[in-house]
Amino acid sequence: MPSVPPPAAQSQYITTPLPNPYPTFKEQKAFESGLFEKTKKQSSDVILYDNKLVVYKQTVDATLYVIGGAEENEIMLYLVVVALRDCLEALLKYACSNSSRLMGSHSVDKRSILENYDLVALCIDEICDDGYFLKWDHADLALFWRQMLRIFAQE
Repeated sequence: MPSVPPPAAQSQYITTPLPNPYPTFKEQKAFESGLFEKTKKQSSDVILYDNKLVVYKQTVDATLYVIGGAEENEIMLYLVVVALRDCLEALLKYACSNSSRLMGSHSVDKRSILENYDLVALCIDEICDDGYFLKWDHADLALFWRQMLRIFAQE
């Protein structure tokens, strides 16, 4: 029985200034399914798939992907995916320990990602805007989120 990839919790196809390489939902699903099959048994963090440079980090039961063109700098993409993982770990740990509004464990797993999806989406938005990386230092991102969560807690 073939394994079925889990549904993507967050998929952003940002291709500035080029058009989306996967314009239909069917093409996006085929790309995501093929990528999942390719990376589920890999031990490396960087692969070339469908002429795209894919950098990923696996957590408890979720995989975080950052995908760029084949000509992109793989070190930069790696810094972004590590910053995303570290920021989500710090954010979920801080949020779950200091706010009753936020649910789930403080690890980066599917349940925590889905239960705190608003914060995950904001974290991704803080790192990347319109295909350009704005921040990739997890310490800066964690500091930003601690300040934001203090504001949320005061409301």
